Amino acid sequence: MNRFVSRTALALVLGSGLLGAAQAAEYTQVDAAASRIAFTYKQMQVGMNGSFAKFDTTLRFDPAHPEKAQATVKVTLASVDAGSKPATSSATTKEWLDVAGSPLAVFESTQVKSLGNQRFEATGTLTIKGKSQPASSTFTVKEQGKTAVLEGTLPLKRTAFGIGEGAWSDTSIVADEIQVSYRITAVAP
Repeated sequence: MNRFVSRTALALVLGSGLLGAAQAAEYTQVDAAASRIAFTYKQMQVGMNGSFAKFDTTLRFDPAHPEKAQATVKVTLASVDAGSKPATSSATTKEWLDVAGSPLAVFESTQVKSLGNQRFEATGTLTIKGKSQPASSTFTVKEQGKTAVLEGTLPLKRTAFGIGEGAWSDTSIVADEIQVSYRITAVAP
């Protein structure tokens, strides 16, 4: 279950890093200390939360020209916190996130478009445990001076990435749906 959560968080992190900001400056730097990637899922119909402490985001985003945006988010899966020591330990195993065999989850954007009213949609490819799937994330942008805060979500299905293999592939125990959420603080040079 924790491994499932960790992968979801990673997917979310990757999706958030690719999105950009939504105003007139071009944002090319990320303040990692002011950013976060988290995830939610259900185990036995009970809501669970997790997060990733380490991720690297490469970003180039001008809200006035979202079509030119480029983003890559690399989440260090071993930095997962699945909410408890036992859950976190399980999340790192081969059946869940396989941090030894596939240490990163990566989201690479292919397109960003404006949805109006400071809302955007980023599409791209999410890769977890060596499995790549199309992914889409919606986000909002709030600008203050040379700083922009991008907040959004990226939904994913854990079984599409082999997160929770064997007995854990039963989605009645750990739900297939994972919601990754992110808050990326971007800075214009």
